[in-house]
Amino acid sequence: MKKTLLFLFVMLMGIFAVNAQLNLYTTDFESYTVGGKLGSQAGAPWTTWSLAPGGTEDPVISSTQAHSGTKSVNILNTNDCVFQLNDKTTGRYMIEWYMYVESGKLGYFNFLSDFAAANSKWALQAFIRNDSIFIDADGESKAKGVFTSNNWKKMQVITDLDDDFATFIYRRSRNEKLQMEQRSPGN
Repeated sequence: MKKTLLFLFVMLMGIFAVNAQLNLYTTDFESYTVGGKLGSQAGAPWTTWSLAPGGTEDPVISSTQAHSGTKSVNILNTNDCVFQLNDKTTGRYMIEWYMYVESGKLGYFNFLSDFAAANSKWALQAFIRNDSIFIDADGESKAKGVFTSNNWKKMQVITDLDDDFATFIYRRSRNEKLQMEQRSPGN
């Protein structure tokens, strides 16, 4: 895998962290202005699918819901925010965040093995709908679980770039090991 990249398309995102042996990145979004765009306020490693922070793809900081503190990122249908780990081609990393999906809404996130806009290669993707989560990696709907709407959920993905696998951890009882090289059906 050339690089790992996190692309999120969900309703709300709370605390976000990327860890290896040490904490590489963490934010609780508290330092950003409510109503302002995430990519244009945070800068790298945040951007958008079209590499155009501040535009329509860039989600806004919200105070409507929050996992901790008072702020989160409100990601809507037209938003395509991207968290880039450009220089990460080897090693093992844990990416964790909190998600909140409103009842009747859809949630989505994915990991890309190569970010090249329309020519990107998906490694793992997840769909959240009707109080369920469906994970595609090494096959469609490889993992399924309950995702109760209107509650913050801690999401964790441990990705091993050397051995080409990811472990998806959700609700501390869901632990699926998924081969990422097979690519998700989003390719």
